Amino acid sequence: MLLLTGCDSGKVRFNRYMWQHYEVTCHRYYSIYWTSDIEDAKKSLYDLIDLSLAEQSKAKYYWPFDTNIAFAKARLALIAEHQGQKQEAERLFASASDYLMRGEKAIRLDMDREGNTNNVPNQKAVTPAEWRMAIKKLDANHHVKWYSPN
Repeated sequence: MLLLTGCDSGKVRFNRYMWQHYEVTCHRYYSIYWTSDIEDAKKSLYDLIDLSLAEQSKAKYYWPFDTNIAFAKARLALIAEHQGQKQEAERLFASASDYLMRGEKAIRLDMDREGNTNNVPNQKAVTPAEWRMAIKKLDANHHVKWYSPN
């Protein structure tokens, strides 16, 4: 009998687990967002945020949580605008920018821990117009079902 063991570091194993569990689940939620009506699209984004917050509490050095939350909130802001909820859209865009800046800080800290001197530049708050453009570009190839121009 031959037993092979790997020499993966704990971080490598953890990152592989996060890819197989967290990232795959996020992709499933985005698939629902892209292909569903507006209410199911919103639910899938809120589910993605809930998942990210739950997993973040378990993960010490995995930085994509805040970035994923930021882009989910920006998409929710677009939906709120589409539904005529201007104040809710503004709140969600602001929250998305806050999470994106937190994500950039987490990336910098992770790079510092790894001894990488190529720091990520400080992220400035993203304007609603910048969010709109970024999300429309990201979603363009998916032909998002709920979306139609105002």
